[in-house]
Amino acid sequence: MNSEARDLRTRVEGLKRDLENAQQNLKSYVRSCDHDFEKVYDPIYHEAHTYSGDPPGTMGVDWRGPVHVPAETIKRWRRTCNTCGEVQYTQRVHKKTIVDETPDFGDRVGGRR
Repeated sequence: MNSEARDLRTRVEGLKRDLENAQQNLKSYVRSCDHDFEKVYDPIYHEAHTYSGDPPGTMGVDWRGPVHVPAETIKRWRRTCNTCGEVQYTQRVHKKTIVDETPDFGDRVGGRR
């Protein structure tokens, strides 16, 4: 094997180990953090569009014409810890009334998940 290729492979293996160590250290730091979350409404918006369908002149039982897909907004909330930077998303809600809902991040009452 070429010495340059061997050096690059050795470097890649070392960087992989460094990455794994850094990921474990971050996971440990996040797990031990007393999170200070800031919640933000962060919806997912899909624009309206139209599929053109099959080109003119094509026929058959499986022919598809143009289809309009309306715009859609999916409710979503994001919370970010001001201490460790942990970001969590949820689309679940607690409904108090028809118009009053709060995000549900799956936390247990009085403790961490």
